[in-house]
Amino acid sequence: VNQAIEYGRKIWLELGFKEMSGPIVQTGFWNFDALFTAQDHPVREMLDTFFIKDALGKLPDAKLVARVKKAHETGVGGSKGWQYSWKAEDAKKVVLRTHTTPLSAKTLANLKPSDLPEKFFSIGKCFRNEIAPRDFMFRCREFTIGEFEFFIHPYEKKCIILDKEHLNVELKLLDAESQDAGKTELKKTTIEKMLKEGRLDEWHAYWLAEQLIWFKSLGLNPDKIKVREHKKSELSHYSSATFD
Repeated sequence: VNQAIEYGRKIWLELGFKEMSGPIVQTGFWNFDALFTAQDHPVREMLDTFFIKDALGKLPDAKLVARVKKAHETGVGGSKGWQYSWKAEDAKKVVLRTHTTPLSAKTLANLKPSDLPEKFFSIGKCFRNEIAPRDFMFRCREFTIGEFEFFIHPYEKKCIILDKEHLNVELKLLDAESQDAGKTELKKTTIEKMLKEGRLDEWHAYWLAEQLIWFKSLGLNPDKIKVREHKKSELSHYSSATFD
């Protein structure tokens, strides 16, 4: 496991990513609330999450707390929120982190517009009481998660590193319209056509193309790769477009 971790760290560092690190003990604010997980969500129960008994942590800057509170109670950016009364005491509860995304949330909260764009990664231990049938049938409580993010300013629409190679990438797409009509036929298209159709923005196009180029470099047959566009009804509250 340690060899795999170091191998992944080496790759991300060589690609110019900055490593995020932090304690395995986090407040519920960073582990759940900042990531828009409702305080009455089942994942926050003792059956799934390991809480530190009789411990309360400190909340961050009051302005940030107020923004998170508003997102939960009434929503932001067009969201209706969860429509409940958010409690600071629940956010102060201390847990063994259930994923490494609290590091991403903290990193994003500390970034200034002038810092963007920027890319980060993290590899670290996480703790959950769960069974993942796809991988194993025994109950797992401790495991290692790796994740990486590329942050841009939400109003920065132009991707200066998107070039012809990316635009010319061909793929087989199951678009949202076909799915809404009950069809499963794949359509041959290119990243450039998807951009012109407004299915994604330039930064998203760049990374989707990079992923498909990488698959090809590994020797995967492009004809065997299928891309599915998520329907509007499937999108997460923070997503403008998602593809599998």
